[in-house]
Amino acid sequence: MTRTDAGLTRTSKFVTFVRRSHVYYNKTLNRLQVNMNRNKTILIVDDHAILARAYVRRINAMKFIEGCSVLLTEDPKEALVIALAQPHKLFFLLTDTDMPRMTGAELIRDLRLHLGGQLKRAVLMSGDPGNRILAAKVQADMFLGKPPEEADWEAFVHLLEEFASA
Repeated sequence: MTRTDAGLTRTSKFVTFVRRSHVYYNKTLNRLQVNMNRNKTILIVDDHAILARAYVRRINAMKFIEGCSVLLTEDPKEALVIALAQPHKLFFLLTDTDMPRMTGAELIRDLRLHLGGQLKRAVLMSGDPGNRILAAKVQADMFLGKPPEEADWEAFVHLLEEFASA
């Protein structure tokens, strides 16, 4: 695992923004773990790393998410493993639609199936405005365009603030 100046920590396919050292690598279990003191996680899943890191920076700049872990992965299958490994956490999911191993819609469906009420909010994002229909089909809480329009970004921030303060 390496640490960069921006506070990003990398393992094979997984990237996470480290905030106050709440994420660490467990050599015994050979995996990344999250400090269990935080019960809310904002999980960002996008195979476009540069754009995903921009979302992480913008979200981490928001004061109201102080008690939340913010995790980023480029692989939706990895996101599923991370979420299922933490059955006591509450999740806010921001996911891209089109990714290589699994779509964002499939990820939302699988997380809702396995986590039930722990997946509090799910936001589907895409550069294709036609995917708004897909977001409605999988019962995503909202659709966020890439890049997001100002009104959509404000609605997203409001949804995120609701999650963080509940």
